[in-house]
Amino acid sequence: MKQLVGLLIVLMAVVLPSCNFLRERGIIGKKKKADDIALMLARQDSIRVADSIRNAEKAAETAAQAAEPVVPEEKPARVQERVTGVPEGRFNIVVGSFSNHDYALAKADEFRQKGFNAEIIRSSVSNNELVVAESMNSFSRAVSRLESFRSEVDPEAWLYQRR
Repeated sequence: MKQLVGLLIVLMAVVLPSCNFLRERGIIGKKKKADDIALMLARQDSIRVADSIRNAEKAAETAAQAAEPVVPEEKPARVQERVTGVPEGRFNIVVGSFSNHDYALAKADEFRQKGFNAEIIRSSVSNNELVVAESMNSFSRAVSRLESFRSEVDPEAWLYQRR
């Protein structure tokens, strides 16, 4: 009988893969599931706190904006006229396309400082503002100028045809 019990114990030790098997089942060692649940709850709590802080900041910002009087932003007359106007030439060498007017102004000023007569026009296809470095009426002249413009000034420039 003692031999049978001893044999049974040895057999269980060989059959069961390791102590990890017993730990995973919760028979010995720490309860892994309880630790996982506690960790998950702590993460959810920290996310909830972060969301609360973000929502409070947005509410404070919205309240501050509502309290400030709305003053219309003034745009320079030379650019404002050109944005709503028609480009001089039919073919335009474009150096940037922006949905934000301030970015378009900055790019136009950058090319004015380089000596170009940069202008801002509205795209007929999209709602973007295009920064035009040069404008001409002849297609062949525009293509040849675009090639030299790309090699000398801005390799990202492209040709826009006004319709």
